[in-house]
Amino acid sequence: MRWHPMKRLLLIVPVLSTIMVAPMLLSGCESGGGIVSLTIDPPEVVMQSRGENVQLKAVGKKADGSLATDDEMDLRWSYSDGSIASVDKSGLLRGVLPGDATVGVKSERYGKSATIKVQVKPPKFTPSDMQAKVQSVIDVLNGLSVSPSTADDPEGAASLMKDILRSLTESHKYIGQGTNNTLASVEMLNAANYMDMLASKSKGALAEGLTDQAQLTRQYREELFAY
Repeated sequence: MRWHPMKRLLLIVPVLSTIMVAPMLLSGCESGGGIVSLTIDPPEVVMQSRGENVQLKAVGKKADGSLATDDEMDLRWSYSDGSIASVDKSGLLRGVLPGDATVGVKSERYGKSATIKVQVKPPKFTPSDMQAKVQSVIDVLNGLSVSPSTADDPEGAASLMKDILRSLTESHKYIGQGTNNTLASVEMLNAANYMDMLASKSKGALAEGLTDQAQLTRQYREELFAY
């Protein structure tokens, strides 16, 4: 029996159509059903205003129970009110001002979304509180005695003490001036480092006082961005 050329062509075309359609169907299944749920960890956040950070994690679960990676999901973070809290593309949440807001994440690839509530609490410290803390360090340092009995090099120690007090005075001035809190933080760190340096070359009450006040200054520096 002889095959007609047209009949052979008709037989081949359906086979080719099946081969071409199959990958398209598989691709559609992969992009639409990659994850069965998307949640945010932690599921709710209560944080301090003015600089506290919380790292959020998007959790995408697949049908087999495994977790999808962030890159695989193609995540997009969003927030309802940037004056209260904001979140960057990595999911790092930052408190700004007191209030309630929501933060969301969406998997652009799989079309799944999730949101959480965020409560930003009022400031823990006021600028006046922080200035008082810095002033207390200044007052203690002014009461320490730099002399041959407390310092190996009294003249050099006195000069370094002036630098320490100058940095603390500058930080006191900058506190509460908006973005200048960053400058206050730098000056406080400089003062603490200078105190450690001078303490290593001192003895007795001077060395002990410098060590204690350096620790307090670093503590206050950490608290600076919590008010």
